[in-house]
Amino acid sequence: MKQCNLFSLAAVGMLLASCAGSKIKEASVLGKAGGEIASNSQKPLAGMRQRVAGDLPIERIASLIGPDALPAPDGMARADRKGLQKSLELREKALNRLGAAYASFGALADYKAGETIAGEMKGLADAVNTYGKAGSTKANPVSDELSIVLQQTPRVITDQVQLKMLRAASKDIRTRVEVFRGVLEHDRKVHLIVMQHIAGDQVNRYDQLVRIDPTAAQSSVAGALSKLGLKATDKLVKGFYAKDEDAKSLLHEMFKEDCDGLVAKHMAFYDATIVTLRKLEAAHQQFEGERHFDPNALLAQAKELSSLADAYQKSLPQ
Repeated sequence: MKQCNLFSLAAVGMLLASCAGSKIKEASVLGKAGGEIASNSQKPLAGMRQRVAGDLPIERIASLIGPDALPAPDGMARADRKGLQKSLELREKALNRLGAAYASFGALADYKAGETIAGEMKGLADAVNTYGKAGSTKANPVSDELSIVLQQTPRVITDQVQLKMLRAASKDIRTRVEVFRGVLEHDRKVHLIVMQHIAGDQVNRYDQLVRIDPTAAQSSVAGALSKLGLKATDKLVKGFYAKDEDAKSLLHEMFKEDCDGLVAKHMAFYDATIVTLRKLEAAHQQFEGERHFDPNALLAQAKELSSLADAYQKSLPQ
């Protein structure tokens, strides 16, 4: 009877070890996918900040005719641009810390190393809270309290202990991702209004410039269109020089499309990032429970965001 019980206990132990091993492999994928998502979400932000700082369509005109000839932006547009730059900078820093946190999470899954993850969680919490405060969001700040309790001894830990640590670390990362995503959703609404105002100011300044110096405006628009892979026809150019109202109207629309296109691309990237973060949160929740998430689907989502980030990045200054 005792021997039977021993066999039963051994069988249960082997089953638990097998389940723990499977979950630990999932954690490794979660760390990899989370790191890729953080990196891909960050890719275009430096280029976006650069463009907002001084490479919007109207600034391309300045490179051809000199900045003194340009009508000045209105005061609100100037403040909008400064605020948008700061928000993008803080968002970039938070995503950088998120990537570092996922690297530590992956190390905990692969090497049973828990020494650095607590520090990364604190750094991520600080970065997310700073980003949230800058946007005046009502999201609750991330607490410094951690779910994970690091095991100091023994040096080689069992799969069951490792899985317990991983689940606790997963909760710590997830709560930070949830707050970050909430800030991002708030910023998306604010930035849509801000960027639409900036785009409108660009078009107004272009229209003022056309009235002041139509030749300079036309040549600059042709240069801007060329950067987008478009080309103004000779007929359109000649019509503009001849003060053809249809030609002027068409060039105006082309310039407006360039300005509005920047807004649309940025909002599309916001939406894709938010959707991806939601799926990442869902994977964490499944990992923390008894369910299994689909590793291939999560990696495919990270790859899809990467493709969108690359396409967006190509449209920005290098």
